[in-house]
Amino acid sequence: MKILRLTGSPLRLDLHPDSALLPDGRPLFYPDFGSDWRADLYLAVRIGRLGKRIALKFAPRYYDAISLALIISPSDMGGTADSSLTPYPGWLNALDSSITHGRWIAPGEVSATTVSVVRANGEPGSTAELRLPTADIDPVINRLSLHTTLRTGDLILIPLGASVGLSPKSRITATDDLLNVKVV
Repeated sequence: MKILRLTGSPLRLDLHPDSALLPDGRPLFYPDFGSDWRADLYLAVRIGRLGKRIALKFAPRYYDAISLALIISPSDMGGTADSSLTPYPGWLNALDSSITHGRWIAPGEVSATTVSVVRANGEPGSTAELRLPTADIDPVINRLSLHTTLRTGDLILIPLGASVGLSPKSRITATDDLLNVKVV
């Protein structure tokens, strides 16, 4: 399984190992290094069949579900490596259990959602209103399949341009139970 994440402007492709994906039902552990962390939000697309050089008109046949995903990263680094934390560039791509996703749904089932953080004492934290850009999926699959074979179970993460603050002993939720992550 590959995890392909689109990021930056202009868009670039980052690859993540499968160990970066948090197993279902497990809490997200707040990292014990760095000072301030955030959760960047992505549209997760699950590939449902093997494909290479997929024509744009056939792209909908190659994914079977979408979800809301989040990736944790230090707020003060903007997702890039910081020499005070590690001398290795790109180290965040290999951070274990740094990516999680919510419930898988059929494409087109939901078009907008609200993501919110609830702190341990019940106080509301940051909130983000999102539009899930399902129309962007087909061109992304078409473009990625020109350069790599997409296999059953691969995940493609499309940026939503939003993030929420991350703190220990909080919960990140989305409307319609699309995402429910406990941070410990």
